[in-house]
Amino acid sequence: MLIERINQKHKHSISIGGSYIHQAHTKDLRNHAASSGIEERVNKLLVTIYINALNFDAADALFSKHIKPYIATFGEEDMQLLIEGIGNNNQTYLRGRANSNHSMVVDRAREVIAGFDVSKYDFLPQPK
Repeated sequence: MLIERINQKHKHSISIGGSYIHQAHTKDLRNHAASSGIEERVNKLLVTIYINALNFDAADALFSKHIKPYIATFGEEDMQLLIEGIGNNNQTYLRGRANSNHSMVVDRAREVIAGFDVSKYDFLPQPK
C-alpha cells in the first residue's frame, strides 16, 4: 500500500529536504523484514523511493542511502523495477554520479537477470 501511495502521490517528487526514511530507520526496517520473511517488500520500497527522486541531489543521496548498501540483496524483480524506474526518471540517469552508481546496477542485473543485455538500455552505462 505504501509503494502504491508513493507512486500515485509522489511520482518524481521525493526530495532530501523534506520527510524521508532515515538510513537508521531503513536498517531497522530491513531487520524486521528479515525476521518476517518479507525482505523483498523492503527492497521494492527502497527502489520506489529512489526512482521517484525529485532532482539530482535527491537521487545522489537516495542511491547512497537506500540502494548502494543493499543492492547485493536485490533479486530479479527488484532489479527490473529499478532499471525501469531509472529509465523513467532522468533525475536518476542524467546526474553526475549516475555512471558510477549505475555500474553497480548493471553488475547486479547481470548476476540475477538471465540473459541481461545492457545494450537495450541507453540510459545505463555501457561496457567499454
